[in-house]
Amino acid sequence: MALIVGLSSLVCVKFRLGLHSLSFLLLGGLFPGSNPRMPTTLSGSQSLHYFFLTMSSSGLEVPNFVSVGYARAPWMSAMKAEYWERENQNQRAWEKVQRAEIQSSMRNLNHSGGEWSHSIQRMFGCEIHEDNSTSAFWQFGYDREDHLTLDLDTLTWISANPLAQDTKKWSVQEVCYAQNNKAYLQGLCLTSLLRYLELGQGRLDRKVPPVVRVTRHLAHSGEPMLRCGAHGFYPRDIRLSWWRDGQELTQETEHVESRPGGDGTYQSWGAVEVPSGEEHRYTCRVEHLGLEQPLTVTWGEARGWGVGGLGEACREERTGERESNQGSRIPGFSLLQTYFRAAN
Repeated sequence: MALIVGLSSLVCVKFRLGLHSLSFLLLGGLFPGSNPRMPTTLSGSQSLHYFFLTMSSSGLEVPNFVSVGYARAPWMSAMKAEYWERENQNQRAWEKVQRAEIQSSMRNLNHSGGEWSHSIQRMFGCEIHEDNSTSAFWQFGYDREDHLTLDLDTLTWISANPLAQDTKKWSVQEVCYAQNNKAYLQGLCLTSLLRYLELGQGRLDRKVPPVVRVTRHLAHSGEPMLRCGAHGFYPRDIRLSWWRDGQELTQETEHVESRPGGDGTYQSWGAVEVPSGEEHRYTCRVEHLGLEQPLTVTWGEARGWGVGGLGEACREERTGERESNQGSRIPGFSLLQTYFRAAN
């Protein structure tokens, strides 16, 4: 998909109290009068994602509506007070939309409130890749499971399970909803992302190479497992691969996608089970924009930017330790189980 710069107009307008058509309108006006341009350099891919969670009433001491936003970057201080007020207004409006949608979903699925709480989750966003191509997604979850995904090419809804079929029958009638979502993702979402990239120049376009180390653990099977961990790198995209005697392994390895490291950089790892006594045959290969050439690391080594004096300290065994594979860029709905109280 080619890069689209500028605000897109509504494909169709259909006002129905509390239904989806309203949601597109709520996202407008974040950067009035702005016309951001593509940065001259872009380190890896950059994305703008939104996450919403709404729960039906229950006896649980949790908020009914949750909107999560991360704005701790120093360059966001350039945003004026009206931007933050507009964001707060948008979130209050989103709460009304989400509450109406969970009521509608429960009605279509014949789910009553009772003593159990139901939840609906919405995730959407856009991404600009290093070659200036773009991608986007819009999907729903219900009761912490994948539910519906919008196919932006055909403007049709893809159901993730039999329960979602009932919701799909209702959603296909909302043609305006799918059209407006696509218009937003290919227009205003990209415009907003470009504006953020413009504000973050010098920070978001940097290239920081990873620190890489290989450690030895025991897998649940009792066999040795070598884990290649990379941390402190930016941008997010990285490739970790395991090699044995010069041949790349593709089926026997386990990987997690990059996750935030908490300091503005990312971390990731890849693991492989190995026969005892054959650890020396395995090599981890790391490719990243911050590296002039691929990095190769074996057990007992730590290599990369800022590494020094680590040596044998990287040799360690932890019985039964295995990392959780929950670090996806776009996590599955079943993984979004942490609640953040929305601002009043």
